[in-house]
Amino acid sequence: MLTLFLLACQPHDRRGTGDAEAGRDYLLYGDYVGGGIPADFYFSIVGEDPSNVLGRTGRAARVSRTFNLFEAENGVEVVGGITCLGCHGSMLDGTFVIGRGETLRDYSADESFLFSVARTGIQNTYGIDSPEYEAFRPWARGGQVVAPDIVAPFAGPNPAFSVERAAVAWRDPETLAWQDQPVFQVPELVMAGDVPPWWNVRKKTRLYYTAMGGGDLATLISQVSMVGLETREQFDGIADRMVDVLAYIDSLEPPPFPDPVDTALADEGRAVFEGTCSRCHGTYGDDPTYPEVVVPFAEVGTDPVYGQAFGGEFGDWLRASHMFSREDWPAEPYESDGYIAPPLDGVWATGPYLHNGSVPDLHTLLDSTTRPTRWKRLPGVDRERVGHAWATVSPDDDDPWIHDTTLPSFGNGGHTYGDALSAGDRTAVIEYLKTL
Repeated sequence: MLTLFLLACQPHDRRGTGDAEAGRDYLLYGDYVGGGIPADFYFSIVGEDPSNVLGRTGRAARVSRTFNLFEAENGVEVVGGITCLGCHGSMLDGTFVIGRGETLRDYSADESFLFSVARTGIQNTYGIDSPEYEAFRPWARGGQVVAPDIVAPFAGPNPAFSVERAAVAWRDPETLAWQDQPVFQVPELVMAGDVPPWWNVRKKTRLYYTAMGGGDLATLISQVSMVGLETREQFDGIADRMVDVLAYIDSLEPPPFPDPVDTALADEGRAVFEGTCSRCHGTYGDDPTYPEVVVPFAEVGTDPVYGQAFGGEFGDWLRASHMFSREDWPAEPYESDGYIAPPLDGVWATGPYLHNGSVPDLHTLLDSTTRPTRWKRLPGVDRERVGHAWATVSPDDDDPWIHDTTLPSFGNGGHTYGDALSAGDRTAVIEYLKTL
């Protein structure tokens, strides 16, 4: 029997509704990464990015979407990142879609040396006592210690929580002040996974794949600042602006499936879905529901390493941190031994699947016997199989874009509920999922 744990949670963003337009502006131009490279130095070394997929104006239009151009705390104009949209935005059929997770970024190399190179250049250009170096130093300090601890075994999966874990390991949990030595030892195993879509955040009271992370979501998403910020007051100021960012995120809608859908078959699939899948993933249409349940690791059977990583010293730091103990707008920890079944709005555009991105498409998700052990990520969406485009590979192929499900935390087992369906029912369910 399927065991479910229902979360009794309050709606997120208890501070108010926020201003969606101001939130979008802060995402595109804001200072939430804390610091960065002096802008003139950045352009002289990196050059300009002509794509401007975010439609930014002014000098910011010349910066890659993974970075923002802004004034640091001391007034120096800098370029810093990786920003929220470095992970929570990607190309879909030639259009940049904000809120769709990026699945084609490579975190498989240690890039800490780049911070050393930039440090030498900035010191030589401006001097170590310059305001330019002062604006650069905290961001580079964090980036250099984080980079070695987020190296994934292959390209594609996103190590966001490994970034968080590596950064806070050097901070006092209450003051958030940077320490001369780490306050806990970062485990060698890197956490990396799939980036969930932003358009489902409005349905959630728990932000992450595990139940860890409830309460004030504006405080939670401000963790993006942990690499480069200097003070707790700076963090609180960023969290106040994130109320507007949440309002913007809540305004996002999933992209509609672009091809014709067999409506009769989709209706059949809806009946199957509501009889077998909706108790975890909710219902859709005019009166949608989302039960937000946690399925224990032992029940769902998917790789538990990611969820278990929130224990130990990292979990202790989070629970003791300012983020979870703010008197005004705290986040809320929650202990669980499972994963939350996510909403499925726009699921056709959000492959690969499972929390670790180990299953490329819906056909292989709903028939576990067909899941590839090793598969290569390709650009784009496979709309026939419904999911991420991929290719089979030979056993000796060592391409960095090959997802290897034999490695710890990247397994593709579990969630075998679709195996009990007939081939016809699986086809019908997938046709219905295209309509969400």
